[in-house]
Formats: sequence, C-alpha cells, structure tokens
Amino acid sequence: MIAMLLLLVSGCSSPTAQPGVSVTPTTASREAADVPAASPAEAARQWMIHYRTRHWRDTSETEWVDRVRPYVTDAQHARDAQLRDGATGTDWSAFVEERCHSAVTDVAAVVPPEAPGTAEVVNVLVSATVLTGCARSGGARTERAVATLVVIHTPDGSFRVDERVF
Repeated sequence: MIAMLLLLVSGCSSPTAQPGVSVTPTTASREAADVPAASPAEAARQWMIHYRTRHWRDTSETEWVDRVRPYVTDAQHARDAQLRDGATGTDWSAFVEERCHSAVTDVAAVVPPEAPGTAEVVNVLVSATVLTGCARSGGARTERAVATLVVIHTPDGSFRVDERVF
C-alpha cells in the first residue's frame, strides 16, 4: 500500500508493476486503449478504469471522456461529450494544485443471473477501489466506486457500454 501511495503522489506517468495492483496511467497509448473488449464484463472493467483514473497533468477534468471512448457506443459518447461544456468541478483546481493522482484497483464486473438481458444487451455491475494521493499535501484517500452499465454486443464483435444506469 505504501508503494502504491508513493507511486500516486510521485506524478509519474508509468506505473510500477505490483502483484494485485492495476494502475492505468492517463498517458496510455491510443493503440492499447483501442483494443476492443471481448466480453461485457471486460467492457465494464475497462470503462471503470478509464473513467475513474485521474492525474493532475490531465488537460481537464473531463479528459475521461476521451479515455473511455474505445469502450462506449457512439450514443454514450455523445452523452459523455455533453459534460465537457460548463464550469469545472469545485475540486478540480485543488486536485491540480495539490498534484493529485487517482488510480483504480480491485476492479470487478459481474452480470447478475437475475438481471434482464439477451445475447446482445446485458446489464453489468462493476465496482472498484479508487486510490487518490496528493504530492503537495501528502494526503491520501480510498473510496469505492460502483456503477450499473448496459453493455451491448456491437456489429464489429466487440462489447461496448451503451448506457450508465446508476
């Protein structure tokens, strides 16, 4: 845990491999991000990782819209893109000033057996732990993130998030 927090507050752009810890840097290459998800659970996992990872060097607090793009449908991307307009969040400037970084670990996705769905459309529950550390203040926090997503099987054979339900 200490090593993870040191990584978070260091501001580096490439993670150190650690058993059981998955960190996706915001500077991930487009080639790596463009790999289509081969299952509904993988689409949900990738969406969560790219949605909740943040770095003080991001160009804006809505940079996640571009990071999740390979894992969402055109319709969901259009809804996400609408969030770029308007004022920044009240804590984004503090996040940047404190040189903070959030990393996503312990990502789990499941298709509940009782959830409505078909071979083409399925509801997926995804959860993760978000670790945030700040270089200047030395502050750190851990939070749980959860979402219910509608994932569809697209004509190209991949699975993509079509809607965030919760």
